[in-house]
Amino acid sequence: MAAPKSPSAQEPHPALVSTAELRGVLWAERIVRTLMLRWPRWKRTPRTLSIAGRQIADLAGGDAEVHGRLAVICHEAAGARFSAIVAGGRAEPAPSLNPSFDDEIPK
Repeated sequence: MAAPKSPSAQEPHPALVSTAELRGVLWAERIVRTLMLRWPRWKRTPRTLSIAGRQIADLAGGDAEVHGRLAVICHEAAGARFSAIVAGGRAEPAPSLNPSFDDEIPK
């Protein structure tokens, strides 16, 4: 059995990418629930990229390049989910998500 590859900036491990995307989705749902009236569209700013970096900080294992790539993945997933919700999509997490994640989202 081959040893697992270590993540790199060019090709992060698929599990890290999936986790970063999920955290972006959950982040967008928290924003929609709390800031919808004050923040009607997703904005890419240094602040939102910094927040995305905090969302995935534990995934990067101290590698700055992996951290940067996963932060962008998280940010893009959050932006896509935010836009879908604002456009009339569901505000609840997808049924395929573990129900315990719903407890982490402020109501």
